[in-house]
Amino acid sequence: MATGKSGKAAAGARPRKQASAAPLGSAAAAAAAAKAGTTTKAAAVKAKPAARRSPRTTPIVPTPAWRAADVVVGRVAPAARMAGALAVAAAAGLAVRPFLALATVDGHVVGVRAGFLGFLGWLPAVLVVGGAGGLVLLGRLSRLGLAVIGAAGAVSIGSVLHTVWLLQGGRTALDLPVGGQALPGSGYSAGAGLILLLVTGGLLVLALVFVLLGWTGTVMDDGAGFDRRRPAFGTVGLFIGVLASGAVSVSASSSSIAIAPPAVTSQAGLQRVGGLTLAAVVVVCCVLVASLRPWIAAAGGWLGVAVMLAGPAVENALSVHRSPDLHADLGTYSQPILAVLVLGLAVTALLVRAPRDLPVKSPRP
Repeated sequence: MATGKSGKAAAGARPRKQASAAPLGSAAAAAAAAKAGTTTKAAAVKAKPAARRSPRTTPIVPTPAWRAADVVVGRVAPAARMAGALAVAAAAGLAVRPFLALATVDGHVVGVRAGFLGFLGWLPAVLVVGGAGGLVLLGRLSRLGLAVIGAAGAVSIGSVLHTVWLLQGGRTALDLPVGGQALPGSGYSAGAGLILLLVTGGLLVLALVFVLLGWTGTVMDDGAGFDRRRPAFGTVGLFIGVLASGAVSVSASSSSIAIAPPAVTSQAGLQRVGGLTLAAVVVVCCVLVASLRPWIAAAGGWLGVAVMLAGPAVENALSVHRSPDLHADLGTYSQPILAVLVLGLAVTALLVRAPRDLPVKSPRP
């Protein structure tokens, strides 16, 4: 009986020995252990199917070479994209305009603005305004582009009013910004340059309207790190804006034969309205852009004002240099200096709020 019981026990123990002989961690080991009524810990762990991971829903945003301070970029409103398209078209007009004649006086073409040198004066505006339009169209730093376009459009309001005044009847060649090329009292017929001057300014003003319509619908914000500096920048912007307003209001040059452009206080009609509008807009832009969010949009607003002031300042300096009847005056020097000061506001805002350790973030869907 003892021998029989031991034989049965040996017979019953044989399957367990065969189950443990299978390699641990394999499917065979798990099956053998289940058949034998025992399951090793390693076999149970391996036999359990791995849980599926949910697919990643948050898009991976590559870290850019230049890191902005916790800027969140989201959707772009359709009106904002329209503003970007208008800005690109206006930038193309700014690039072509210096090579076209403003008018024809007694059969002579006048006002071919300064050729390539005049183009160099407007090159910053071409690059900045065109680049801002491209940023908005591509959805990259959209409010930065909108701030540049809005500031450029606001400054262009005065230019549009002045150009409309030039296209009215009864104007003489002395009213043209041609550096004393024409004889006093000569009438003129508008040229392609004067028409394009109006079209370009009109495109920028229309882009300003779309900027105002699409600003709130365009998502871009920061971590409010620049907020404590906004009052200081607004105060400095007010000071520089008042100086710039005075610079664009005084006469840009002087002349002994009365061919220099008059100061705003000596102008009349729509010309005076345009000059006063430009002076007021410069002050308002230099102050209000300090409140734009995100902080990089404030820098863009000052940049837009600076490049639109630099173009006429360079053109006027070239006219004074080339005309023997024009002489440098307070406006000749103050206009480019104030454009540089406004540009300094933009650069300072970028340097003050540009830490290198914070990547650009993208909103979660």
